[in-house]
Formats: sequence, C-alpha cells, structure tokens
Amino acid sequence: MNASSGFSVLSPEYLERFSREEFKFRWLEALGLETAEWRRSGDLYAAFMLASFMDTDGHCYPSLAKLAKPMKKSPDTVRRSLRLLSDAGWLMIIPRSQNTNLYYARLPAQGLANLIKERDRPKEESHMKEWHRALWGILGPTCSAWQLASNVQHMEPDWARLEGRIYQLISRMGGPFANFKPLIRWMTEEASPGIDSPVGFLLIRAGEFSDAYTHTKSKRKKR
Repeated sequence: MNASSGFSVLSPEYLERFSREEFKFRWLEALGLETAEWRRSGDLYAAFMLASFMDTDGHCYPSLAKLAKPMKKSPDTVRRSLRLLSDAGWLMIIPRSQNTNLYYARLPAQGLANLIKERDRPKEESHMKEWHRALWGILGPTCSAWQLASNVQHMEPDWARLEGRIYQLISRMGGPFANFKPLIRWMTEEASPGIDSPVGFLLIRAGEFSDAYTHTKSKRKKR
C-alpha cells in the first residue's frame, strides 16, 4: 500500500506551511508540543524510535523487537506506547502477517494547530547565535591549545557531552555575554596534546570547573 495514497494524506492547511518531505519531523515536533496528560516521555521516546524507520510520508513497518531493543524496553511496553499514540489519534496501526504491523503517522487537528502556532511565533535566531558564538569563544582556544583539529572533534564519542557541559556552564555563569576568561584558562592551562583522549579529559576539566564555580558562588552567597 502506498502511504501517500492512504492514511497519511496531508491537509491543505499543513501543505500551506510545511513540505511533504518534512512530515515525519513535523509530526515529532507536534508530539513534543502536545501537553495532554496521556503523552508521557516513554510514549514520546517510542514515537521517536518509530520515526527513525519512517519514510517521508510517515509510513513504516518495523517489528516490535526491532523498536524495543535500542530503547532497552520490552516489546509489550513499546506496544502499549504505540497503542496509546493510536488511541489519541496520532498513529494508525494495521496488523499484518509475521507479527509485524503497518504504521502510518497521523497529525490531529490540535497537533497541526500547535505546529502553526509555533511556526508563527517570532524566532530568537540571533539569541541562539550568541550562545553558539559563546560556545566557540570557549572551545576555539581550548581546541587550539590541545591541538584538536576541527575535522576530528566531532568524531570523538564525548564531544557532544563536552558541548553540552559548556552550554551548561555558559548558562550558570550568566549567559553568552558573561566573562569566560577564567573558564578558558582552566580549560587550556598545561595543555598536553599527548593525552590519549583529550576530549574526555576536557570533559573532566569542565566538570571540575563546574564544581569549583558552584563552591565559589555558594561562598559568596553566605557572606
């Protein structure tokens, strides 16, 4: 069965603002905006896992075991989450042979309304650019001191965690316009490019700075 000719036909209201090719991503975004009590984090996790198998029309047919394994959940738990999505109108499930189902993502009217509301909201792109600029204002000199080539950084398994930790520190230190010189000194002092896993080591250093910063801030409050 062709998904585009069946249950994933998109409304004119959707196509006025979004493309067919991005449907499964907008479906996930709309689920993330859903505030109804039925939608729990585990159900959203199941939806994200299901979407990783979907084509652009929101159609797929993975087995429950294939969905459950990377989630580290039982097939029964995943089945319950998908059934809940179906009951709430976000998913159509059609049983088929060999213990698998056909899945069709659906976008309820309220989900589309939330998407449109989010799309029409003024974006704070400049604000995000400021945070990104602050991140690289710290990581740039740090990578240079440790001789970390830009084409190697993102291949390191701990790189995403390091970026996340730095973003946390930017927030705790007052935002993207704070004075980050103490943090940069901490991250770059006595740099030794010979360490086997410099990104992992920098992650530890960022954690140490976080602890030291918290301790210093706590002492100031007590005075």
